[in-house]
Amino acid sequence: SLVHEYRIRTRCGDYLWVLVRGVVEDCRRSGRRMAGSQTDISSRKAAEGRLRHAARHDSLTGLANRLHLDELLHAAQQRTSNRESALLFVDLDRFKLINDSLGHGVGDLVLMEVAKRLARCVRPGDHLARFGGDEFVALLGDLACTADAERVAQRMLDALRQPLQLGERTLSLSASIGIAPLWLDGRPLDALQAADLALYRAKNAGKDQFSLYFDDLRGSAQRRLDLESALSQAVARDEYVLHYQPICRLENGRPYLVGVEALLRWQHDGQLIGPQEFIPILEESREIVRVGEWVLREACHQVRCWQLLGQTQLYCSVNLSIRQLQQPDFTDRLIAILDETGLAPSRLVLEITETLLMQHSDTVMATLQQIADLGVRLALDDFGTGYCSLGYLKRFPLHLLKVDRSFIAGVPEDADAAVISRAIIGLGQSLGLEVIAEGVERPEHMQFLIDAGCRYAQGYGFSRPKAAADLQRSFSAEGCFEELWCLLPDHAANVRRIGVCTPSGSRTA
Repeated sequence: SLVHEYRIRTRCGDYLWVLVRGVVEDCRRSGRRMAGSQTDISSRKAAEGRLRHAARHDSLTGLANRLHLDELLHAAQQRTSNRESALLFVDLDRFKLINDSLGHGVGDLVLMEVAKRLARCVRPGDHLARFGGDEFVALLGDLACTADAERVAQRMLDALRQPLQLGERTLSLSASIGIAPLWLDGRPLDALQAADLALYRAKNAGKDQFSLYFDDLRGSAQRRLDLESALSQAVARDEYVLHYQPICRLENGRPYLVGVEALLRWQHDGQLIGPQEFIPILEESREIVRVGEWVLREACHQVRCWQLLGQTQLYCSVNLSIRQLQQPDFTDRLIAILDETGLAPSRLVLEITETLLMQHSDTVMATLQQIADLGVRLALDDFGTGYCSLGYLKRFPLHLLKVDRSFIAGVPEDADAAVISRAIIGLGQSLGLEVIAEGVERPEHMQFLIDAGCRYAQGYGFSRPKAAADLQRSFSAEGCFEELWCLLPDHAANVRRIGVCTPSGSRTA
């Protein structure tokens, strides 16, 4: 028998696909002969072609999909060439905001336009794929050097920054890009993973830029994975500890202790890990909600202990995460903590950031108002470093404004920093807000604040963040850290020797 498919060219130059089937049989009169049929299967072949294309291409953008990208990447790494090859992992910045605010229909239109812009940036022979969601991957071959891949990445960034007009709406786009070679030190590299690691680095560096892969990124990723695993057990293992930094009131040329800011630290494997390394992990994993509640409870308890031991006017300042405010029962939990610890609401300050205000929702706004109605004060932290609208200072129920340390560090020598600092201090005071300057480290800083009329300050010039037991030593009759700040005058009435409260509420001498 015979079964075979082949093409026939028509008079017009087109092709038809034909299926021939035949059976050979013996015939007494004519010997062997074949009987069979020929069938036009062009429609079936066209459908199969569409299915093959659909299986390897994205239906929205028409670009190669992950399956086809894997095939292309495997083929590229099998070829031997003296020329370089690279993979570019492209991720749109803040694309979720477009979907959430304008809808997925508009989001799809944006993705189609992004695909067109990226396609114009690659060269003939290169491949562009939609990896999924708002992620794209470009496979570049025949490169003279890594700088060629960087030039393509820069073209992509420039193309995406061009305003996107959708009807009457103009959108601004940006992307982060990770770049990785297909080969490293003569061996094939897991280019997708490497480019993804480089992309993560670009995101952390501020977005709207590209970053190159290097070997240390893999070690950093492994450390991050290890930290994530350990952080999930940190509360149960009692590994978190709070350090406290004094907040001083400047009065008659002298700083007096009025409050402390509670700062989270993590004791892991015998090391004290700084917040800049583990707080972002807590935020991403949403573990910050549970940990944040622990911080709030411990800080309120400790400060209430200090109040009972003589520091009656001391207040506590605690940083809040946006994820905490998004919890529908946050206010109820706050009330429960205040009742449990006995700390008066007026003695608690909750610090929020400009970024939190920019991401505000009606729910967050309502929660902040409930907090203020309790008598708890709200402080806007790191003011001047973000993109917060000045209108937010009046719209939200704020009580304090904290000048970022980056401005104070330059005064009084840096004229621009001095002008900005005075402007922020004056703005806060004109709005009826108390202003606290961060990053005070030198006598010149304190004198500048006194001259500018700023009443509150904190920084290494008064004290670094200290464990509760270390800070406790300054509450003795002898005074403070090398006379860098003074206790409130009413402390003199407390003549008994006091100790530090443990988390369980006991007191040690």
